Amino acid sequence: QFAPPEHVWDGILGVAKGDWSVVGSPFFGRLKRQGIEPIVAFVPAHGGLQVKLRLGSEAFKSAEIAAQTLTWVPSSSAGLWYVNGMVGLRGMFSRTFLVDTGTTVLGMPQPDFAQLVKAIQPRRGCLFSRRMRRAYCSCSDISGMPPLRFQFGHVTLDLAAVDLFMPTSHFIGETYSGKEPACELQVDVQRSEKAEWILGDNFLRKVV
Repeated sequence: QFAPPEHVWDGILGVAKGDWSVVGSPFFGRLKRQGIEPIVAFVPAHGGLQVKLRLGSEAFKSAEIAAQTLTWVPSSSAGLWYVNGMVGLRGMFSRTFLVDTGTTVLGMPQPDFAQLVKAIQPRRGCLFSRRMRRAYCSCSDISGMPPLRFQFGHVTLDLAAVDLFMPTSHFIGETYSGKEPACELQVDVQRSEKAEWILGDNFLRKVV
């Protein structure tokens, strides 16, 4: 039994540590007590149209998972899943990352957000919200943008621009010829001054 009988499953498998767990002992701790290695893997199935959740030491030993794409990154926090790594487009910079399955977008400090948009936007530019917390670019420009690159351990992971933008119901005018569909950069600007990022669903669905 991996969860208390009174726990109501909502489709979210939480892996918080220690006091952050809302169901008592953390999920991976209960796995260990039953002799199961606390390893979780999502493996493609049915031609990539579905995924399977596998648990235990054999979870990642699958033909669908290339060994060279796996890396081990120790958590730098006793509470939440903070890890250290590198990120950038052309140059790489050290950052601390919070791996959070409860967040849907990437989170980063405002200076990193400004540098990211400056580096990926086309020559004709993108549009910003009043407080520089949202960026909108023409959807037709996204395919020509460089990927955002992450490095954890010996593995480098690319997040393409198509993974970072979401189509909206709005259009872009002014410097653009006519009305072009606008795509919004899926990034949440953090209020903290620390050089910390949050890795949300748009990262996790691509690399986990």
